[in-house]
Amino acid sequence: MLLVCDKHMKEALKLVEMPQIQKVQTGQTCSFCNVETSLLMNMVNQPNPVKKKPCGKCVKCSCLIAN
Repeated sequence: MLLVCDKHMKEALKLVEMPQIQKVQTGQTCSFCNVETSLLMNMVNQPNPVKKKPCGKCVKCSCLIAN
């Protein structure tokens, strides 16, 4: 999530692959400078974390492997 002002919008767009931009009343400052901003930028398709599961070879498995 980035908070950006109009001046730094182009820089923020370079950092986020698929942005979703919303106008919000946050009362916070831009992520790049100290100007108060009302634009919030989020990534639309954030990658899902890798889920881990037991290997199935142990009775009490302490070794977890990625799917």
